[in-house]
Amino acid sequence: MPHPRSHRSISHLLRLSKHIDPHSHLHHSYPPKHAHRLLRASQNVPVAYILGNIPFADDLLIRCRKPVLIPRPETEEWVVQVALALSKEMGNVSERMRKLNRGETSGQEEVKAQTKYNILECGTGSGCIAIHLAKTIPNTKITTIDVSGKAIWLAQKNAELNNVTERIDIRKCDLFDEGFVAQIRGPEHKAFDMIVSNPPYISKAEYKTLASSVRCMEDVKALVGSASSHVTRCGTKMGKGESDGNQFYHRLIRVSGELLRRDSALSEQLPHLVMELGYNTCITELLCTAREEIGLHWARVSTDFAGHNRCIEIRFTFNNSSKTLES
Repeated sequence: MPHPRSHRSISHLLRLSKHIDPHSHLHHSYPPKHAHRLLRASQNVPVAYILGNIPFADDLLIRCRKPVLIPRPETEEWVVQVALALSKEMGNVSERMRKLNRGETSGQEEVKAQTKYNILECGTGSGCIAIHLAKTIPNTKITTIDVSGKAIWLAQKNAELNNVTERIDIRKCDLFDEGFVAQIRGPEHKAFDMIVSNPPYISKAEYKTLASSVRCMEDVKALVGSASSHVTRCGTKMGKGESDGNQFYHRLIRVSGELLRRDSALSEQLPHLVMELGYNTCITELLCTAREEIGLHWARVSTDFAGHNRCIEIRFTFNNSSKTLES
C-alpha cells in the first residue's frame, strides 16, 4: 500500500495526465516538456527522477538525480522519530541549563558538555537524513560519508538548497577501507555520540527480484549489502554467522566501538547506533555481533507503516571494546 506522502510526488503527473486526450498523439496534444515527463513515466523511470525533487519529512525539498538512491517514505518515518528524540533531549538540556543559571542545580561543566552532539551518518546518498537532522536538532554537527562521488555531489547540492552547509561535513570515503576509522577521526581525534545509517542491505538473490525501475535506475552499490563487492577493501571475508546482505550492518557495529564516545552525555534512553532494516534482515545476527564486539545494553526494533521491521536502535555497554574512545 502506498504511503500517504507518496501521493505528493505523483500528484503533479496526475494533474498533467487528466488533461490529455487519450485518442490523440501525445506530442500533438500536450506541451513538449510535460509530454516528455509522461513518456518517461511510461518507461518505468521513477517519478522522483522525472520531477527532479521530492519532499522529505515535510520541511525539506530533496533533489533526486540518477543513479543516487531515492529517499523512501519508510526511511522518512524512522529519521523523523530519531530527530524528535534528539530534539527532546536538547530541550531537556536547555531546561537543566536554565535551572543552573537560577542556582537550582550544580555541575556547570557537566551540563555544558551535553549541549552539543556529534553525529556520524554512513551512506549519505541524497543527504536527506543528515540534512533533516541538521535542520531539526540544535547545536548538532553532522558528519556524513559515501563512497559514491555522484552521491557526494548531490548531497552537497541538497545541503545548499536546504541551508545547512555549515552544519554538515560531507566526505567521500569508504566504510570498508582499512584506514576508515583514522580517516573519520582525523588529526583532531574526533569521536561521535551517535551513528545513523540506511546501509545497503538487500541480498544478491533479492536484488534480482526488484522492479526494473529500481535495478536499472538506482545504484546497485546503494542497494546490495553482500560481501562480495566489499571483501577486498576491508581485507576480510564474511564473518561467521553473517548472512548475505548483512555485511554493512556488521561492519557498522564493529567500527562503532572505535568511533563512539564512551563518556558521551547522550541520555540512557537514546541509542548509540541506528540502522534501517530490510525485510529479511536477521536481527539475531546483529545483536550477537553487538554483544560479542562491544557489549549490548539494549536494543529495540520499530516497524514501518506496513508492519515490517524497519529500524533497529542499539545502545552499547562498551564492556567488550578495548578501542572505545574516552573523548
